Order: sequence, then C-alpha cells, then structure tokens
Amino acid sequence: MAKKDASLNDKEKSDIKPIERIKMVMTRGKDDSKGMYDLLGTKEYRKELNKQFKNKRSNFKIAIVVDRV
Repeated sequence: MAKKDASLNDKEKSDIKPIERIKMVMTRGKDDSKGMYDLLGTKEYRKELNKQFKNKRSNFKIAIVVDRV
C-alpha cells in the first residue's frame, strides 16, 4: 500500500489551519447561556470550519451537526 505524502506546499500551509479531527457545529440561539453561546463561535468561525472540513488535506474529518436549519 502506498504511503500518503504528509508534506504540505506553501499554499496548503497557509490554507490549512491547525484543528481538531472532530468538531461540533450548532446553531446559536439568543436564549443559550453565555458559555454555550460563546463556545459555538461566530458565523465567520463556522464558515472557516466548513472550509477546513471540505479540504482533503485538513485534519478536520468528522463534523457533528446539531440544530442547523
């Protein structure tokens, strides 16, 4: 079996962010506690998660999606 190349080119180094393999993506609600609201991140953060999830070279492989409409 061929070994995958783990090295990244310069563009990939700038595009791929260090990130956990598993993330939860959930809709934030105005009635959420402050701790939960802050934990779920901003709209821009969720867009970055989407971008990283779609990148084949990213470490982010499993998305747990909850309450997304």
